[in-house]
Amino acid sequence: MPIPVTVNFRDMFPSPSVDAFVRRWATRLERVDPRVQRCEVTIDQPHRHHERGNRFRVHVLISVPGKEIAVTQDPGEDGAHDD
Repeated sequence: MPIPVTVNFRDMFPSPSVDAFVRRWATRLERVDPRVQRCEVTIDQPHRHHERGNRFRVHVLISVPGKEIAVTQDPGEDGAHDD
């Protein structure tokens, strides 16, 4: 049975291609652990920087019986180009 996947976009316009990518990625979770019950992915754009490009924060919540696994990838601030 396919894992129910929810993709949320916050502070940005929804992207059908990103949504499709996340859903394809989530199907691989069944191979890792067939007990996965749910996968929720939130993608947000905390700041829009014209000079530095757009950075995105991704939060993944995976539910298995008796547990929830949460992972966040935050790009942070890269001051490499600051003067």
